[in-house]
Parts: sequence; structure tokens; C-alpha cells
Amino acid sequence: MKVCIVTVYNSINSGSYWQAFSLGKYLKENGHEVYYYKRNNKGASASLCEKMKHIISLLIRFKFKAMVNYLKTIRDFTICNKNFNIIDEGEIDKIDLFILGSDTIWNLDTKYFTNNRKVYFGGAFQNKKKISYAASVANTKIETLNKYSEIKTYLNDIFKISVRDKHTKEVISNLINKEINIVCDPTLLLTKNEYEKLLTNNEEKNYIFLYLFKDLNEKHIIEVKKFAKENNLKIISGIKDCKWCDKSIVNAPQNFLNYMYNAQYVITDTFHGTIFSVNLNKNFIAINRNKNKVNEFLNKCNLNDRLISNQDIKQIFDKTIDYSFVNKILDEYRKESIEFLNNSLKD
Repeated sequence: MKVCIVTVYNSINSGSYWQAFSLGKYLKENGHEVYYYKRNNKGASASLCEKMKHIISLLIRFKFKAMVNYLKTIRDFTICNKNFNIIDEGEIDKIDLFILGSDTIWNLDTKYFTNNRKVYFGGAFQNKKKISYAASVANTKIETLNKYSEIKTYLNDIFKISVRDKHTKEVISNLINKEINIVCDPTLLLTKNEYEKLLTNNEEKNYIFLYLFKDLNEKHIIEVKKFAKENNLKIISGIKDCKWCDKSIVNAPQNFLNYMYNAQYVITDTFHGTIFSVNLNKNFIAINRNKNKVNEFLNKCNLNDRLISNQDIKQIFDKTIDYSFVNKILDEYRKESIEFLNNSLKD
């Protein structure tokens, strides 16, 4: 079957890259011909305009090292994006099935997804079979979706719907009378062993890997530095240049996987940083940024105690995670999600 994935595949974000890649990889391994629908980058961080704005912003603030790393980030994401077989609206007819998702493609609190709602809700693919896989509205409320009357029509035209979180299920259930399934993020369709096969060289050993959108507070910085010194560990930052860390790497998909996989400890405040930490069985801490998707995932895995606000870093790292128990939960979650996907494709 010729399948086209409609998602955010080329954002400057490793989580977005890996969710798109993982879903495509699973489909290919199950005999399908996989394509990705060309994304309208206008207004997105991946657009040339937004990239130039960021580069200029770094230049006028004399942040030359950060600018060089950002240019390397663009280069590496550009290389990785060659893994995606892109089609545009002129090639819709050859596709048998469109898969809407994953990621927050139904987040109408953002201008980008609001402007492109016809594509991400499937309205651009009339008379074509469509399913959604792990789509999310993020924190969008039902009142916001109700502003656009066509959304109900688009949703009713989707053959089978699956979402990534309870809030999205509740919102969509209030709009249409259809069964809504909750499935795992596509990055969980691949196991630790499968990610191991995708690794490239990373000679770093004995380090704490920070994958943070926002910096730690002063208390946690002091605690991390102390913990690293006591345990002879380096501190490596994975998203942005960090002056108090031993090293800052280029923010790129392959670096993310390599450094996440080989880390002794992980500290993150991102959804995919949390998911990969658990899937790769890391000793990790998730900094609480009041993200429902992070809290819900940790609750499902019975790992709520890894989510911290102002607790002591060392106390959390000193707690052992029973991954034999957690992996059973992940295996069942993965099994249920694959069953939904396979049944949708078969039907």
C-alpha cells in the first residue's frame, strides 16, 4: 500500500524528526511504500525566513559560537530530512492512505496549525482514505476548535481516529460521535534494540546528558555540578550552548539519539526527551514544566517520582528504576498501538 504521512517532519526539533522517522520505518518494515506530505513552512521555525531571523538575532548579540552551532544544526537537520520521501498536492492521487500525525498537528492555539488546519485535519485529501495516528491538540480547548465549523466535517471523514493523550480524546469526543483510541507516540513503536541499530559513533563516556528547552534553576545547577564532580561525570548539553556545562553539542537528530543512548544520567524538560529516557531505560529526571503530555506518560509508566519541581537531584538519581516492570507496561502499550495501526491499514 502507498501511505502518506502528514506530520511535522522537518521542524528544528529532534523529537519531531524521530516521531516522523519512526512511524515511517515501522510502515516500511511492514511492506508499505511510505511518503511524507510536503509541509508548508511559512510561519514555522523550519522556514528560511525564521532561520534568518534567528541567525541575525545571534549576530547582533555577538553570540558567534551559538550562531555557528545553529548553522551546524540547520546543516544536520537538512541532511536527516533527506530520509523523507516528499510528495506534494500534485501527487495525491497515487496515495492509498493518508496518516494524519503524530505530533501536535491539531493544536489550534498556534497560528501555524490554524492556518494549515485543512491539511492537518485531512480536508485537503477529499475522497481519500484517512486515519489519524497519535495526533494531539496539545492544550487547545473545545471552544477554540468550535470556532471552525469545518473541523467537524474533516474529523467525520477520517476512517479511524487515534490520539496521543486523554485531553485530545476528550476534546475530539465532544466534537464527533466516533470511537477515539489512545495510542503511543510513534517513537515508542521502535524498541531500544531497534534504536541501537541506528546509532553512529559517540566516544563520550561517563556523562550527564541535559536535554532542556529552558535552563535549570540556580539550585538545580549547583546540585548537578556537585553530583557530577562527586561521580566523575561530565555535563553535556544537547539543545543549546550552556556555559556551565563541560560541553554543548550540535542540536541534531543523530546527536540526540547517540548521546541519549550512551548517557549515564539524563535531565530533560521535553516530551520526547522523557519518552526516549524511558524507552532506552535511562536513570533520568524530568523537570516539571506543567506539560500534560509528560505528566500523563510518566503516570502511565508509574514513574511519577521522576518528575520534579524543586526536589533534590541526588535523591532522585539515587533511586533505582525497576525497568523490568516499566518495560512490560511499554510492551503492552506498544502492542495495543500496533494493533490499532495494523487493523486500520488492513481494513
